[in-house]
Amino acid sequence: MLPSLTEVRHSVQGSWLLVKGRSEGMSYFDLSADGFWRSFTVLLYVLPFYMLGNVTEAQLGKELGEPLSANGGGLLPLPKLFTLVLDWIGFPIILAFLASLLAVRNTYGAYVTVRNWTTLVVVIPHAALNLLYLAGVLNADMLLTLSLFVVGWVLWVHFTVARIALSVGAGLAIGLVVLDFILSLFIVQIVDQLFSL
Repeated sequence: MLPSLTEVRHSVQGSWLLVKGRSEGMSYFDLSADGFWRSFTVLLYVLPFYMLGNVTEAQLGKELGEPLSANGGGLLPLPKLFTLVLDWIGFPIILAFLASLLAVRNTYGAYVTVRNWTTLVVVIPHAALNLLYLAGVLNADMLLTLSLFVVGWVLWVHFTVARIALSVGAGLAIGLVVLDFILSLFIVQIVDQLFSL
């Protein structure tokens, strides 16, 4: 079941508060078991942003004269969709097995729920850059440079969300962000190799 418009609005408001480091943002989310599972459907809302990113990636590859990976080309080819779904569920699954060891079992559900919803906020700067590039306002060098700043900001947001939602210290929050980032890179490489065979 998809979230209601009210839940979407509240969750986006809560996400924005968390982005600003305000812990009261947690109260805007449905942190029940149903809310946890519904948060995974947020992927449907962010699909257009990923499609835009894939179009940008393909155009950038042409401009730079670089061959497309198996994940490139088209709006959302099968390899890209496969990568996206694996990335969306991979980290929550791994963290579920580590939750007791890391002493975050009680806050795991809330964290995953919030992490999923916050994606709706963190994709916006990337989308803005992609649109500016496709419109010819930014060239490839400008896009790549500004994207590095956006990636840094996204990592900071993930750190902030982990720290607040899991109620953990900076060290563990950083470790989880690094694990999430490395896992994403690993999934991209594996899928790219599989579909290149």
